[in-house]
Amino acid sequence: RAWWNQANIVRRVSSLTHVSVDEKRCYTLSSIGDISAFDSETGKKLWVNQVGLPNQPNTRVVSNKKYAMFTAGSFLYALDYRTGDRVFEVRLPRIPSSPILVDDKHVYTTGFDGSVYALSLKEIEKLYRNNLLPQWSNNVIVWRYNTSERVPTSAISIGNTINFVSTNKSLYSVSSSDRRLNFQMETDARFSAPLGQFQEFLYAATEDLKFYCVNVEKRSIQWEFTTVDLINHKPIVVGQNLYLFPSSGGVLCLHAETGSELWWQPEGKKFLAASKSKVYIADSNSRLIALARETGKILGSAYLENYNILYANALTDRIFLAANNGLVVSVREIGTEFPTYHLRPEKQPILPTFVDEEAIEPKKEKTDEN
Repeated sequence: RAWWNQANIVRRVSSLTHVSVDEKRCYTLSSIGDISAFDSETGKKLWVNQVGLPNQPNTRVVSNKKYAMFTAGSFLYALDYRTGDRVFEVRLPRIPSSPILVDDKHVYTTGFDGSVYALSLKEIEKLYRNNLLPQWSNNVIVWRYNTSERVPTSAISIGNTINFVSTNKSLYSVSSSDRRLNFQMETDARFSAPLGQFQEFLYAATEDLKFYCVNVEKRSIQWEFTTVDLINHKPIVVGQNLYLFPSSGGVLCLHAETGSELWWQPEGKKFLAASKSKVYIADSNSRLIALARETGKILGSAYLENYNILYANALTDRIFLAANNGLVVSVREIGTEFPTYHLRPEKQPILPTFVDEEAIEPKKEKTDEN
């Protein structure tokens, strides 16, 4: 166990609903809008706040360099990333059908009516400075893209495109700046899981047991795979390994770029994290299972007890668990003082190298003094 701490909740009134992680912080959100931020490495509680109306349906916290954001009901709330102070709230054009996506310029939100909106952060900040929020919220909309049916899962950003699926059996890729259609891919069945992503590739599963790898830059299908069971969990990519979790249980590991099958493990239900040599998953019997990353062989297991909120962390090798009563725990491999960064390896600290000078310098021979 790396650390444990207690998130802010009101006992017997609220419960923990969401846990999310970026590469520096772990966030928790309760059913009445209590938000807590922890240092993801030390567990130190950095700040807490209570935002929004109680018992409004909310979505997990997402962040960029300036803000930590989430939605509750039809409002978007932004808190200062460093202090947790409430910065602004924006009335959204529709109640979100999935968690928001945020980058340095825009917030992207999806709707039950099939709409996807891009909101300008620059315009939001301008209206906030002039005390014009939330009454002038409609002025922050940069564009709206409308599909014919509901957008059930979060959009994904790749390069200058925003990518999302609709229950009308289509995958859309549009320009992040002006909603111009990059491409549209129609399938024979509805999508059964949220989209996965690795570099320029999107991964999509459908209800007819098809699985697609789509190259967004080339606007083409990179490869296609037929599964033996429905995939209803988000595909997870770590390095060149793509992990799929069928609805009946087990984990299938494919090569992310070629689609070739690497191994199959019948145990497991949900991805938790991966280190350089191991993959950590949870099964339906509340066990944490360690697998060999190369072969899928079971190396060990431990019971998770009452941890019922399990976060799928594809960013680092840290495991994050939580319970409805607000207990948050981080687990790491023994001897891993620094996290392994999967998505942005350049964040890995460069440790000093110490050289044994005696081992590399030839010893001077002693000579007799005459």
